[in-house]
Amino acid sequence: MRRKDLIQVRGIGFRVHQERFEIVLASPTDEVIGAFALIDYRGERTVVRALRDDESAFGRRTYRMISFIGDLDLDLVGFMALVSEAMADLGIPIFVISSYRTDHVLVLDKDAEKGVEALESLGMVQRA
Repeated sequence: MRRKDLIQVRGIGFRVHQERFEIVLASPTDEVIGAFALIDYRGERTVVRALRDDESAFGRRTYRMISFIGDLDLDLVGFMALVSEAMADLGIPIFVISSYRTDHVLVLDKDAEKGVEALESLGMVQRA
C-alpha cells in the first residue's frame, strides 16, 4: 500500500482547534497549571498551553493546534512523514505532539489556513 493510501483506508481526518496556543520554555522548577502538554527532558521543560480568552497575544508567537482523527494506533508507519512533507512543501514549520491515540501538530497562527490546504491535498477531510 502506498503511504498516501493509508489516509483513506484508515479514514483519517483532522480538526483545527479554535483556541490559540503558546509553546514556552520554562524552568524545571516552575509550577505549571493547565498545560496541554508538558515535556521534561534533560533539564529542559517545554510547556504547550492554550491562551485564555482574556490573555493578550502581544509579543508572543501563537499557534493553532490541528488534531488528527481516525485509526492512529501505535503501529502506524509513515503517517507523520506524510503530514510533515505536505506542510514542508508549503513552507509551514510544525511542532508535533503524539499521544496514545492521536497525533497533533501546532502551526503558527498565520499558517493555519495553509496547513488545512496541505492536509486536504493528502485527501484528509476537516471534521468538527
